[in-house]
Amino acid sequence: MIFHSLRWRLVLASIVIELILLGILIFNSYRILDSEFGKQVQQSVNEIGPLLSAAVAAPLVARDLATLDELLRGSRRDGGIEYLLLVDADGHVIASEGWEPGAPLPPQDLDVHATLGETISRFDTAVPVMLNGRIYGTLHFGVSTEALKASESVLVRQSLIIAVVEVILSVVALTLVGLWLTRHLRALIVAAENIEAGDFTQVVAVRSKDEVGKLATAFNAMSQSVKRTVDERTAALEGAQARLVRSQRLATIGQLAGTVAHELRNPLGTIANACTAIQKLAGSGDPKLERPLELMRRNIDRCVRIIDELLNYARPSQLLLSKTAVDEWLREVIGEYKIGESIALSLSLESSAAVPFDPARLRQAIINVMDNARQAMIEGGGDGHQLEITTRQVNDRLEISITDNGPGIEPDVFESIFEPLYSTRNFGVGLGLPLVRDVLREHKGDVEVHSRPGEGTRVTLWMPLGGDSDST
Repeated sequence: MIFHSLRWRLVLASIVIELILLGILIFNSYRILDSEFGKQVQQSVNEIGPLLSAAVAAPLVARDLATLDELLRGSRRDGGIEYLLLVDADGHVIASEGWEPGAPLPPQDLDVHATLGETISRFDTAVPVMLNGRIYGTLHFGVSTEALKASESVLVRQSLIIAVVEVILSVVALTLVGLWLTRHLRALIVAAENIEAGDFTQVVAVRSKDEVGKLATAFNAMSQSVKRTVDERTAALEGAQARLVRSQRLATIGQLAGTVAHELRNPLGTIANACTAIQKLAGSGDPKLERPLELMRRNIDRCVRIIDELLNYARPSQLLLSKTAVDEWLREVIGEYKIGESIALSLSLESSAAVPFDPARLRQAIINVMDNARQAMIEGGGDGHQLEITTRQVNDRLEISITDNGPGIEPDVFESIFEPLYSTRNFGVGLGLPLVRDVLREHKGDVEVHSRPGEGTRVTLWMPLGGDSDST
């Protein structure tokens, strides 16, 4: 429809406002005109009344009816008066002009403005006839308002004609102005429809510096913002889909790993027992047999550790929390760990904190981090290897930091260190750090890794001090 157009809505709104303003203007003009005409009638009455009263006073006292008739006739003819009626002090009609004989006396009009609004075009009034301070009668007369009403009608009619012409001219002018102002909006509409259809590359040409030009500039900025948002959301959705697929794949791998690990544990135990039996049967002291058996035992232990990692990662566990002094407990764990003679160990256990945690689960996380640090330093070669372990309280959390001076982690590898099954070593299944993170998050904490290639790596395990770790 036509009124769905912004252009015609602007024209219609402007016309409505103009009509309201014109109506107010015409009404106010009519009110002022009516007031002025009323003042003119009242002024005419005030001027005519005393003159007529003075003119008929002497003939009335003398009862000179001929003179009275002549005065009344002349006054009506020359003064714009419709009728005159002279009544003596006893209420008897003495003389009249323009008034039907025997008709009752007309009531006096008190409001000139009310008289102008009536259909009878005269103003009825009366003045006392006095001579030497004595009242001898009353002169009734009616002043014609026909001419004033006719003038008033002409002025109102002219005002309405002017208003109609002004409205027509305004419609034409506003239509032209609306066409000119909205000439560029069509391009914006087309661009918006294209964006709705999925084309976010729309750019509208800015051809002016007025509000429409600013709107086009804002539209272009919005289009680019929408495009960036869509691209970001699309990338986020693709990332979420990738993570979901990876999570589903890892869940399947976890179930399979648990089954495989469980099936491998028994054969490995049998092989370990067979090694022990062979060593007993062969006796000791045979170097040709001792070395292969030791190599078998070490690889069996390595396989057992891998199986333990798979089982720990695959099966759900429930935390067995126990409030424990961290420094003393950690000193015992480190004391049981075989770090090797080529690595210097430095301890700074000064947290003095006792927090609730699962000793077995946290011990597993600590051992995994220490294994990674030891293996990184050994595989990196060289000498002067150092492993530093510290504890401290920072704000509302307990931090356990394990720092090595190994080769560090390359940037392209760093982004994947927490990916399950990701490993840069020749052996292992890549579940060490993912397991560490899971353990710390079970304790309402987390793990942070800082590394510089060629300088070393610091792994910080932290837990809240408030004791709000919950069993899961």
